[in-house]
Amino acid sequence: MYCAYELARRDGAKGIDGVGAEEYEANLWEKLQNLVDRLKSGLYRAPAVQRVYIPKAGSNDKRPIGIPTYEDKILQRAVQLVRTGGPMTAYHTRDCGRYWDSGLVTE
Repeated sequence: MYCAYELARRDGAKGIDGVGAEEYEANLWEKLQNLVDRLKSGLYRAPAVQRVYIPKAGSNDKRPIGIPTYEDKILQRAVQLVRTGGPMTAYHTRDCGRYWDSGLVTE
């Protein structure tokens, strides 16, 4: 899960809970372990996304997009890592191999 955290975008908009990357970093290990525990136990439920309207290219109309919470972005990245073979693929970063084996990854 730490690899997913490292690879998640930090500059994106905040979700419906108002928590961004900087706020999530407080007690990071506890939050990641809690996320893993909730996922493994089946208690994790994706929170609602924040609906935002952005301008459509070439017109005055707007289109809706959904912004997930930062924690959900991390989980989405973790699922992507597991489905694509983990951090030893093109997504490898310096520390991911070590954390991949530490139990903070759900398979």
